[in-house]
Parts: sequence; C-alpha cells; structure tokens
Amino acid sequence: MERLWAPWRMTYIRRAALLKRCVLCAALRRRRNRDGLIVHRGRTCFCLLNKYPYNAGHLMVAPYAHKATLAKLTDADLAEINAVLKRDFRAKGQAKMDRLDQDAVQRACNLNADNPPDSVAKPLEQAQLKTIKYPSGPMLGDWKSGKKIAESGRGMQWSEKPGSPGGGGCYNCHQLSAAQTSYGTIGPSLLAFGKKRGYGPDTQRYVYGKIYNAKAYNLCSEMPRFGHTGSLTEQQMKDLTAYLLDPTSPVNK
Repeated sequence: MERLWAPWRMTYIRRAALLKRCVLCAALRRRRNRDGLIVHRGRTCFCLLNKYPYNAGHLMVAPYAHKATLAKLTDADLAEINAVLKRDFRAKGQAKMDRLDQDAVQRACNLNADNPPDSVAKPLEQAQLKTIKYPSGPMLGDWKSGKKIAESGRGMQWSEKPGSPGGGGCYNCHQLSAAQTSYGTIGPSLLAFGKKRGYGPDTQRYVYGKIYNAKAYNLCSEMPRFGHTGSLTEQQMKDLTAYLLDPTSPVNK
C-alpha cells in the first residue's frame, strides 16, 4: 500500500537505513524492560510494544531466537508464542478465542513467510477450491449494491451483532472505479476488469470463486476468504461480482 496515514512512523523510516542491528535484539539488551518497551519475558519469547505503531497499542510477540522465518523456530518456541497470544487475548462480543487458531492454510503461510513449496501449496489450494459454494442460479447480482459493499470497510467487529451485514473493503487494496480516487495498491488494479477479461460465464465463475476463497487460487494471498469465513453473504458476493463484470458498472466505464 502506497498511502497509509501514520506520520509518527517517519522518525523510524528516516533512521531505518542507519540501523546496524536487529531492533528486537537491541530491545532485549536493554537493562530495564521499560527502556526496551518490553512488557513480558518468557522462557523462549518476549512481548514488547511497537515504538512506531501503525495503530495505537500494537503489541508484538517475538522469539529470543534470531531467525528469519517461523519455520526455523523450534516446536517449543512456537508453542510458547501461541500460549502467550492466547493468554493475553480475551473473547469479547462476536470475537471469540477461536480467532487465534490457525488452519492448515494459515499455518503453512506463516511458517514459510508466505512462500511455501509447491508440494505444500498445491494440495492445500485444491482443498480450498473444493470449499467454494457457487450459486445455483446467476452469478451476477446488482452492481449498485456491489459498489456500496466495495466501498464499505465495516463488518466483523466485536461490537457488532453476529450476522450483521459487512462490507468488502475492496478499495483498501484495489483500484476499481476511475471515479474513486482513494484506493490502496497492495493488490492489482481492477479498473476495467470486465473489459479486459470478458463478461462470460467462465469469468463470472472465476470472480465469484476468487471472492469466496482467494486462497484456492493463491494460497498465501492477502485477500480475505469472504465466503469461506462467512464475512459476506452469497448475495453480497454476487453483487460484488456484478460490480466488476457488469458492462454498465463504473468499473468498466
């Protein structure tokens, strides 16, 4: 993402190139925990506050072992990290403790820095593809409703009632309509998607499936599994599909 309003991080950004050692290891070497912003020291891991957070109160759990990926940690390291996370989180509203449990996809991506070997990724992608439930009727809904869903970032917050309709937050990562000037770039531009890819049934099926479970097409995609997790309803996903593929949608103007 090219634009993220967190100006307090500028001090770190300007100094980052000058750093000669790991900031986590440097925090551990501090004599006093408060000087390193450390709030807990365990047997194999520790917790510390992010000095330059993206959002307030960002807490990090890090192993003592200086390793590049989680895959290089021992089972004991991973077990304690998981235990610390579960100890410090609390269930609240619809946010239950099971949100900390990793499925096979999340574990494979986390352990392999989002780049698992094909021998691991391909079987899991095939398994995720089988979870997609396609509509029995038309794939396209109402693009006008899809536009509202794409622009909305609401949903899945602890304070909301379970089952409350949420948004897709699509503009957080993608450009869609040329009329919308505020968008993220962590994902590819989807401007004129239908014009470029076609409006036929195969494209409709692909788009609906990608919205339902993006991990079926790219195991470590950062795109949420909207249908798989129940974040969006079937009708909402059909409306988003229409927003991308209806020739009259502003996406294709």
